Amino acid sequence: MSFLEMTADDGMTAAEAIEFIDSFDEYFDDCEQKTERTNTGQTHSLSSSDSSIPIPTSNMVGEKRRTKKTNPPGYTTRVQRRKRAELQNLRDEAQELQERLDQLKKSTFNSHMVVANEDPAACQMKWRNLVETERNQRRHSEETNSKLKTILAHHLSANENLCRALHKKALLKGTDFVFSCEPTPGYSFAAFENNRAIVGHLEQLVGKLYLESGSLLDSWSSSSMNYSMNVQYDEQKHSKVAEMKATTPVACSMEVAADVMWREQSGQRSDPQKWAHI
Repeated sequence: MSFLEMTADDGMTAAEAIEFIDSFDEYFDDCEQKTERTNTGQTHSLSSSDSSIPIPTSNMVGEKRRTKKTNPPGYTTRVQRRKRAELQNLRDEAQELQERLDQLKKSTFNSHMVVANEDPAACQMKWRNLVETERNQRRHSEETNSKLKTILAHHLSANENLCRALHKKALLKGTDFVFSCEPTPGYSFAAFENNRAIVGHLEQLVGKLYLESGSLLDSWSSSSMNYSMNVQYDEQKHSKVAEMKATTPVACSMEVAADVMWREQSGQRSDPQKWAHI
């Protein structure tokens, strides 16, 4: 049985409760009327007794008017008013709850009518579609969550590797040397103040290179011979050594000439003091 349904006993109980509350209201009204009648009788008795007293002078009337004050309501009156206000609030609340109950009954009845009139097959199909949609959404969310977890694990691993690599001293070794050393040229031109000094220095270098290139470059004519001598200081012997070079054309190839020279140098000589360095 639904809790919204009301039986006959419940209706009788509610009616009795309302009658009981109304009886309290009537009781308080009667008490208040009796209190007012008592106050009225006392007022009349006081007025009749005051009629036999002689009329006071103007000074006495002024003093009575100044001393006369309005009496506050008694305790019983205040209790009755408070009870009456509480009863009125209870009636209003009961009325609101009754209206709310009627609305709930109507909505429940309409929903039961809709469910009863709906086709069971259509209702089952609707629930099946809803379950299928929820299942697809959950599967998609689980796949997305798995991909995001994989990406997060990869990023965390890369972060650990980078931190471990950047904190190694071996990777940072040599950076101070690189940034402290400045590139310098092989020849310092700080002593040269004009172009003539630079040209003279270059002429000396060209002359030296020309002497060293005599045995490497071809001569001007095939029948000419070239001789060159170079004096150097030998650090092992601690003396000067004169080196002479002779270039002459031959009619054979370089391989044949090398063969001839090798046999000549490898053979026995009558005078071992005479030797030639090729």
